[in-house]
Amino acid sequence: MLYNNNGDIYQTGIKFYGAGVNSLYPIWNGDDYEGFGTWATQSELQAIVDAGAKVIRCPVIGFLPKPMRYMKINNVATEYRGSPAFYDHWDTIVARSEAIGLGILPVFFWNITTLPDLHSHNIGSGWGSAGDEQTYMTNFVSEFVNRYKSSTSIWGWVFGNEVTRFIGTYNSFSGEFINTNYETPASRSASDDMTLTQWQSARDAFVAAVQTADTTFAYGSNKRLILTGNGYSKHLSVKGQIQPNLGAWLKGFDDIETQDGYTTHLYKSGYLWATDSRVSAFALLDALRKHSKSLGKVLVLDEWGIATDEIDRTNKFKVMENAIIQADVQLALYWEWTRTGADSLWNIRDDLIGRTHFSRIAAKIGSPRMVFSS
Repeated sequence: MLYNNNGDIYQTGIKFYGAGVNSLYPIWNGDDYEGFGTWATQSELQAIVDAGAKVIRCPVIGFLPKPMRYMKINNVATEYRGSPAFYDHWDTIVARSEAIGLGILPVFFWNITTLPDLHSHNIGSGWGSAGDEQTYMTNFVSEFVNRYKSSTSIWGWVFGNEVTRFIGTYNSFSGEFINTNYETPASRSASDDMTLTQWQSARDAFVAAVQTADTTFAYGSNKRLILTGNGYSKHLSVKGQIQPNLGAWLKGFDDIETQDGYTTHLYKSGYLWATDSRVSAFALLDALRKHSKSLGKVLVLDEWGIATDEIDRTNKFKVMENAIIQADVQLALYWEWTRTGADSLWNIRDDLIGRTHFSRIAAKIGSPRMVFSS
């Protein structure tokens, strides 16, 4: 397991450094998520480890409403807590990961619009304190955590993804995740937007459910890492420039702070390749790392990637390598490792150049390092 030790990530008494990958496909099969994933064989997971990844970040349940039908219990429309087939599949993934020492960071409700859509609720009010989504979440999280809390492969628990895209003054859900083929609404309105208070209520309910259920693993007084998926690089670039407004932006980030730390994504839209209004990848990561450390919280870079259609990829990999190492980011997860032939510009499974760069960077991230500061 991973845990927070005064703003640093530790594992069994030792300061942890490592790289990992993101993947949707251990759980869901194909781009339309029809059925449970079949490609995550023992050899496939071993290939992820051989590439240098120590951990895989993946969703627990369906990304959009349609795949949730595979979680129905006894085919009852309202019972999506976890069918026998769902748990059989997760049992297999966990057992295979344990056999090769691969960590898992399971993300509950990766897309936080899914449950409200499934129940025909507004997003913000659905997740608020009186919303049905919290009741469902508490029951399901308790059930799932109790089932896998003894696994050595479960390195932490995560709630949501890219939350800063949607909360309060940061942005809204307008136009987001609209695909009626996957049984979403045809449109969204301002009534779907989520307030900071509603998000905090949902987050606190998640943390409470995990802490109540997960009492198995501890290192001294430290418990397994609990995170919420805050990060989105567009907001780093817009609100996180190294100017007087940086402090105000970071203080705003505190308002959606996680239990144990901050997560962030960093793609080309969020940092500097050339001279422009944005700031460097190092400056952003360094600012977040120092800020989180000052509050006794960890920083996880839970998504980064260099797409195959980007020019000068070798240099960009080097930029990110230097930024991660010099900012003392302890855990960096690449987007993505997915099934062969998937329509993805980031799939390092099929991209030898990208996988080679990832493996080199993963080895460096996991090595003792000299930490630089700005």
